[in-house]
Amino acid sequence: MKTISEILRNDPVWVNPNHAIEAAIILMRGLNMGGLPVMESEEIVGIVTERLLMGEDKRKRVEDVMERTVITLPLSTSIREAAQIMMREKRNYLPVTHEDGTLAGLLSESELLAEMRRPVDPITELHWSDSLREWAIEQLQAGQEMTLLFIDIDDFGMFNKRHGHVVGDAVLKNVADVLSSLTDSNREIACRYGGDEFCIATLRDAIEATAMAEIVERNVAKISFADIPELSVAVTVGQRGGKRNREREHTHYVATLNNLINLASRDCILKKAGRRSVEASSLDANTLNALLPLPQNAIVQTTEQGTMSTNDNHDADSVLSERVMSTPAQAYLDGLRLASLGVTRSNGIAHVHVELERGRGGSGNLSALARNTLLVENFAGDASGQEEGESLRRVVAEATAAALRQALPFGYDIRLDEVLLAQTADGRRLITIAGIFVTLTDTRPIAGSVFSGADPNRAVAAAVLSAANRQLARLPFPTLHAGK
Repeated sequence: MKTISEILRNDPVWVNPNHAIEAAIILMRGLNMGGLPVMESEEIVGIVTERLLMGEDKRKRVEDVMERTVITLPLSTSIREAAQIMMREKRNYLPVTHEDGTLAGLLSESELLAEMRRPVDPITELHWSDSLREWAIEQLQAGQEMTLLFIDIDDFGMFNKRHGHVVGDAVLKNVADVLSSLTDSNREIACRYGGDEFCIATLRDAIEATAMAEIVERNVAKISFADIPELSVAVTVGQRGGKRNREREHTHYVATLNNLINLASRDCILKKAGRRSVEASSLDANTLNALLPLPQNAIVQTTEQGTMSTNDNHDADSVLSERVMSTPAQAYLDGLRLASLGVTRSNGIAHVHVELERGRGGSGNLSALARNTLLVENFAGDASGQEEGESLRRVVAEATAAALRQALPFGYDIRLDEVLLAQTADGRRLITIAGIFVTLTDTRPIAGSVFSGADPNRAVAAAVLSAANRQLARLPFPTLHAGK
């Protein structure tokens, strides 16, 4: 729960009992305050407010009119508790003290009400993103440099599926508590951005923010539940900002903030994708087997031990029947596969044509009988652009996405943001795509990575499919076949 220490803005200011009322009035008006603590020998002996001074002779002393019954609030008092005390005691102002009893400031009813009116997430007790945006824009307008940390809980959906939503909510609350414990209200604000995503806007520079991100990840990893000892929690933190080297000119502050949030979110997505690729070093083989057509005469057979590829002369339809009969329905309800990919070049421009197919157990080399039996559908997409390097990868990705759109239900879409090529420490080339999957109710970040083999174009297509198929798997089977 948020405490007074996070909202108290006024520095300690007070008057002495022997001061004239006129001096107290001048001080309050100059500081735009409606009240002041009364201090004598470093002890709080009363409080004086505009209401108490109204109509009094200005030559009187403060001790003649001050409220002598002193009620103080420690800085650690929660906002909710402070509001209850103010209402119960019918006070508009209350002095706030440090742990040692020294004056920290004066809390006003208006400050408290303004904070209480802010929209707060009831599960995590963090502000929503509108409060973060308001604070961050004010800081940018004041010339402050901003760093954004975008925090996403890894595999959060599994907590709800395996343990129920009560445990999922407890995970959200624990992560939020970690963020709250690390944030300093004088230079940052944390919010629940939506779902399992959080965001911190901070005035720390890039180096300090990186250190903070590492502490967030370490502290979240320490979260535990006594009744579910096997449950572990992890987050991925994306980061942008904190590196300005010249003053902004003609800046649109809302656009600046939007860009920082967007870039931090993308950084988070790419870090997740890279982590999954490193953790699953067999991704190049398994993903390509699942997403790309099989070599001529090859047969894939699923067994309890895994997936095997052979080149013997078994009848494809009989082996497929064996596979279907021994595999649960959800396991052989395949996503989209790459049936073919062609690139033609003309005057420096590449024209890419991609064909995808979808079906139960479908592969690019099934017989006509198998295709008819298993309801295989085909979808095509085209794109054109520069024929070399990064531009060509983008064209292949867009052609694949265009074919994907033909397979999506009405109102759904896929948008690509990044198509990246990276090289791992052992020299392998990794293709990563990041983008957005649009549903009827929300937008979801997606990412897919595949190690590039002899044909990098096919790896790009496979990376797009890897990301999209994770979302398609969540759709019910009838919807999958309700294409546009």
